[in-house]
Amino acid sequence: MKRAHSSLAHVLAPAAAKADLRRIQEARAAQLRKAARVWGMENAKGAPIEAAIQHLEQALQDGRHAHFALAGRSEPERTLLSIVRRYGGQVPGRILAIDLAARRTATPQGEEDHRDFGRGRSPDDETIRVLGESFLLLLKGYWSSYYAGGPLPEVRLAPALLSQIPPAPPPAITLRGADAHPANAVSRPGVAVLLDLSRAAGFLADKGDFAVNQHGRATKAALAGLAKLRLMPTEAPYLLPDAQGLIGELLHGCGVIDAEPDAGSGSLAIDRWEELTRRPLPVQARHWVQAWSEAFLWQDGIGITPDRDQRHEPVRIDPTDLHMAKRVLLWALSALAHAPAEWFVLEEFLEDLFDLTHAQNGINFYWGDFAWDPDFELARKRESFGAGKTRSLAFWLDTEGPWVANVLWVTFVALGLVERGEAKRGRGVARLFRLTPLGSAVFAAPDAPRRRPGAAAEETPGPAGDDGGKRFFTLLPNHEIVVTLDAAPTAALFKLLSFAAEAGGGSDQARTYALQRETVYRALEKGATLDEIRSFLETHSRNGVPANVASSLQDWASGREAVVLRTGVDVLGLPVGKVLEELLPGVSGTTLGASFVRLAHAGAERVAKAGVGTTQRDHAHPRVPVLACDEFGAIGRAGPVDVVMAARLDRLGERTATGWQLEGGRLRESRKAGVTAATAAEWLAQSLAPPTPPALTVMLRAADARPPRMALAPGLLLRVADAEAAAALRGSESLGAHVRADLGGGWLLVDAAAEAAVRDLLRRWGIEPEARLPV
Repeated sequence: MKRAHSSLAHVLAPAAAKADLRRIQEARAAQLRKAARVWGMENAKGAPIEAAIQHLEQALQDGRHAHFALAGRSEPERTLLSIVRRYGGQVPGRILAIDLAARRTATPQGEEDHRDFGRGRSPDDETIRVLGESFLLLLKGYWSSYYAGGPLPEVRLAPALLSQIPPAPPPAITLRGADAHPANAVSRPGVAVLLDLSRAAGFLADKGDFAVNQHGRATKAALAGLAKLRLMPTEAPYLLPDAQGLIGELLHGCGVIDAEPDAGSGSLAIDRWEELTRRPLPVQARHWVQAWSEAFLWQDGIGITPDRDQRHEPVRIDPTDLHMAKRVLLWALSALAHAPAEWFVLEEFLEDLFDLTHAQNGINFYWGDFAWDPDFELARKRESFGAGKTRSLAFWLDTEGPWVANVLWVTFVALGLVERGEAKRGRGVARLFRLTPLGSAVFAAPDAPRRRPGAAAEETPGPAGDDGGKRFFTLLPNHEIVVTLDAAPTAALFKLLSFAAEAGGGSDQARTYALQRETVYRALEKGATLDEIRSFLETHSRNGVPANVASSLQDWASGREAVVLRTGVDVLGLPVGKVLEELLPGVSGTTLGASFVRLAHAGAERVAKAGVGTTQRDHAHPRVPVLACDEFGAIGRAGPVDVVMAARLDRLGERTATGWQLEGGRLRESRKAGVTAATAAEWLAQSLAPPTPPALTVMLRAADARPPRMALAPGLLLRVADAEAAAALRGSESLGAHVRADLGGGWLLVDAAAEAAVRDLLRRWGIEPEARLPV
């Protein structure tokens, strides 16, 4: 029977399997010539070594030579290549050992055979060695048949074989299914998770720049405001510790945060985030899982941990052990996605997982004190068992087992991948779980997920752009929209959000939004039409569009379209509290708000003749520079300043007797409101009489949370790592008086006697020089 395939890659597959060809250079001459012959090189036996290397480096990446390498391969060799292909062409050695052991018909082990570490000899060792020597598999690390019984190396399929080898089927492992179904199950629609992440992305986008740590992750302080949004469910006893930290790791892992760790600053790439949300939901969920897999500061059942551990009193699971544990669990879930059972008992699954992986040192670390303690019965009795497999299992259920439980019953439920529930079993209660349709789509890949008995055809999330005309909300006469999340197609929901606002309230099953004049205006400004909005509502609303709502939409659109743009008019701005008649009797005009009047033509001429202390500005022509500025931001008036120019300068600095002084605090406040260093520089360029001091740009950038890195060696050298800043400072009159020579590349020789003066100048620009010189 032909297997159905998913468009997704296996959850363990890397974004791109990178081939490391350095091992070719390190191989022996005899092996190189033999491998070159395998890959189709004629006369390889007597060829120069350099020619054999050149041929191999080309052939391993060129599909035209693949048929030479595959000719005559044995069935075990082809099977092993297909297994590696299943995982995207790159497999960690431990995962490969677990997978191979699961596929083999193993000899039943006795109670006393409870090896915790290492591997037994396997026929696969010889197969890997042969394939490795011919470079069909590229082995990472040193390993040969001499080390059989030790850990397998990471293996990578030669790139030329990726399109030539079909992926192997999933391993047919035995997992015990539950004999009951839960009465009340808990799960989250994947769309609810996406909405949580979208609200978090919007929060970070509104912040502009935010603080990041040395790894480019948003800091805890930067994410603190997310707590008010109440994202991700966290309720006793199944607590999700530090939901904000998890969200930060997910956004970072999805590649939508632009970070400059050296500057400690980052921002959300809203274009990349919006592009990601347009992709099918299973594709997005796979990104979430991979981001979770790579996260090391956020740990399941623990939360955000310090970047450094304490030697004698650890405060986190070792990141390397944790990363491997996550991969092993993902391997097991990918096999579980094809198991015939639907529901699984949590404790029994953990016992099966231990049996499948512990001989290969699968999930192995020592930890306790998780947010949720499942308190397994076998773990409570651990000290009562003698040496053997049962004792090892009991202690594992007391340490590593609770971590797996926190992943399945807490984290993956919050991410919409797992559904949990309880059912009576004998005199007690069994904790059950199963993969949601979204979880099945992610973990079953590259095969299509198994259809549940009696499931609707729409149960598995489909393409993001295909909403099928689903009616997934109710439109109320008060303009509120009640959305049923588990029925909401992703693309259609995000289109709704483009012209509707959150109205508060709701749950993971239903959310409430509202049509508002402002949100409809916003959509119209971005190119939507009234007909498109009305058609969308009619298509997806279960109850159509109420008459009063249709009337409101028409009125709002008409009001927007009724805006008249006038040119060639004269507008007079009045002091606060004054009226036109008091200042200029006999001058007529149309009042615009509290402080402006649109003058009639004759009125404009009378105002111009009267003079009365007015500042005239012709906005149809370029501004006439009327300000002078020094390189430390002291701005003096050289002519009349109009109201727009004055308002901008008030945002950038403090008023002085002669004009304005640019000030770091004001600049930083303006930056938070969206006025970047580039915008501030543009404002000043429109107002300042040339030439603009070059060093002024350094001051603006320093206030923009992007100070250029500089270091000053006592009495010797000033190193400016940023080329733009170095050019600006070389043109500074103040600093130039203390520079003896420009050595190029941002290195300036400073007068030894002027070190204190140079430091003071840099501080005036908002820069604190470092002690070490960056190379």
